[in-house]
Amino acid sequence: MFRFQYEPSTLIHDVENNGHSIQFDFEEGDYITYKNERFCLKLIHFHEPSEHKIDGVIYPIEIHLVIISVFHIICFFQSLK
Repeated sequence: MFRFQYEPSTLIHDVENNGHSIQFDFEEGDYITYKNERFCLKLIHFHEPSEHKIDGVIYPIEIHLVIISVFHIICFFQSLK
């Protein structure tokens, strides 16, 4: 079961251009609960062009949402389209 806890005022901690992407770091507080484990949004960054292909197609941009648990298990969600 998923449970979401996101406030309308999610705070961006820092924005950085690291030379190959723009990265947004987030304050702690918002989270997703899955199977009684809490995962917090740590950062979002973009890749231009995409790092991955769908059916052999490279898309102009890709977004990665990096989510980390209290046990430091990292999940990556990415979107190409």
